[in-house]
Amino acid sequence: MDEQVEPIILHKPQLDLFNALLSKDIKLARMYLGAIKVLNDMDNIDRFALAAHDLRELMEKLPYYIDVETKAHNETLVNKVQLIKKQWHETCRKTTCVRDGTWNGEIDKSLASMLREFGSFFKWHDENLPKRNEEITTALRKLDISGCKLPISLEEQNVKTWKQLRKYFIGISHHGKHPTKDDFDSKLDIFEGFLLDRLYPRTFTDLDEIDDIIQEGDNDA
Repeated sequence: MDEQVEPIILHKPQLDLFNALLSKDIKLARMYLGAIKVLNDMDNIDRFALAAHDLRELMEKLPYYIDVETKAHNETLVNKVQLIKKQWHETCRKTTCVRDGTWNGEIDKSLASMLREFGSFFKWHDENLPKRNEEITTALRKLDISGCKLPISLEEQNVKTWKQLRKYFIGISHHGKHPTKDDFDSKLDIFEGFLLDRLYPRTFTDLDEIDDIIQEGDNDA
């Protein structure tokens, strides 16, 4: 006997977004649908965190499915710190410039190498944030099927909104925050509207409605 799957009810904007994501890749549509399904499961006491995880994954994977490289996003601060921390301990073990926690004397080879690593790390840190913003900007431009070129100030605001939503969903998925239903629903509405504005702009919806009206008129004639 086949397992019966409980149907997922989507409102019109949600269905539009689901179909728009499906047109990009079925995996994106599944992430979104999974978030909605778990969010609607009132018996699941962890539903906000689980839904947030799917939404966070959707935001992170979306650039990949529209062929936008996210190299800067893949270079995480945690990984960089772990590498430099390992070299720091190795340098402290080898250098002759530190005794009992006190640094003195001329810079030797081990310490010089470590100082260069510090310089490279801070240079990477200063360059990484702008590169991340550029990646998000590129992804949002490519998502927008209208092809309209936006003013730089508006693009910057869109990047800010995207980052704020991503940060929110990450915080919820890691159980760092415990949202109310109204708060989570509000953020989800913003997220859905944000994507719909690019993947299925309102003008396209209006044209569909006009086509339906014309079709009805032709049928009545």
